[in-house]
Amino acid sequence: MKILIIHKEPIIDRIPNLKSFIVSASDFGHKITIITTKNKVYSKPTFLTSNIKHITVEERSRKLQIPTFIRFYALCFFIITTNIFQKYSLVLAGKYALAFGSLIKFKKYCSFIIEYPELNFDKRNELSLFDKLELKGIKNSDFLVTHDKLHADFISQKIGIENLKFTTIPNGTIGKAKKEDSSFLHKRLGFSLSQKILLHSGGFGPWFDSIALAQKSSILPSNIDLVFHVSHDISEDDYYKAYLKQKKNDEKIFFSMKAVETNKLDELISSAYIGIAWYSTDVLGYRATMLGLSAGKIGNYLKCGIPVIVPNYDSLDYISKFSCGKQISNLENLNEAIIDIEQNYAVYSQNAVSCYNELWDTEKYCDVLLDKLTN
Repeated sequence: MKILIIHKEPIIDRIPNLKSFIVSASDFGHKITIITTKNKVYSKPTFLTSNIKHITVEERSRKLQIPTFIRFYALCFFIITTNIFQKYSLVLAGKYALAFGSLIKFKKYCSFIIEYPELNFDKRNELSLFDKLELKGIKNSDFLVTHDKLHADFISQKIGIENLKFTTIPNGTIGKAKKEDSSFLHKRLGFSLSQKILLHSGGFGPWFDSIALAQKSSILPSNIDLVFHVSHDISEDDYYKAYLKQKKNDEKIFFSMKAVETNKLDELISSAYIGIAWYSTDVLGYRATMLGLSAGKIGNYLKCGIPVIVPNYDSLDYISKFSCGKQISNLENLNEAIIDIEQNYAVYSQNAVSCYNELWDTEKYCDVLLDKLTN
């Protein structure tokens, strides 16, 4: 089978379930072509093989240059129309690819939902053109792929799709969960092996209320440091620079700003003691409170047997049900959660493995999607 995946943003490496699907399809011998943009911030995907072809469009760097999305759409249209007899199974992923899908009348495709579409709860706020086209693209698709039934039901209800056809892939990575010792971050950051790491993996920005979390590092137990792992250099990021200006000397915070290859990510995560996934509801709204199985960092912690600390959203109540971490209402309760986990760490760790293998294991879900694309 030949699969064409269109995703405008150059961040395929940071979308666990889409990456898992691509790797799984490649392992089965299917030929995959991926079309994205590229820029100087994000490196090319680390999981490319002979079965995976990556085609890119350079992002606009000059004002007089044709806008990126126009050149991107022109390339996608060219590849689809000139290869019409290749019989691609077409996967559109993310807002801009789905907006492109709203213009396609001659090709069947599935919508791969990276995150919730923009939904207009307040009728006074008009949706943007791309928001409207994304919704139309979702409606035009044969079926959609999303993280869990919670996402499917929410999308179906809010954009009015009756008898929604969908399949699910939790935002996890390939492989079964297991607990293994690792000193990856200790070596990278020059820590002693006795030092324990509270890890926030996946970014540093207002969406995660990262400054508020960083400020709490000053009250962590003496043997625990807070580490933010991001997949690219954020030294020129405005939010990061704003944090540095107000950073206090007693804050115990460290940054890992170098991406790792796909096969090294679990080793990095395994060097943590506890994982934390924190979100700003002021910035993200329902995209935070309705996370479910879409939070890739949570899945990766659990896969490596790392207990997690998360907000007390109902959609994350599986953390409490499996007793694989702690749900807290605000960051004032961070230390209390750490202490509770430390008192029974081995049980929390084993429960994390069980939770991942039961809810998050992506391989069986990837098989279902491959079957759907074939038929």
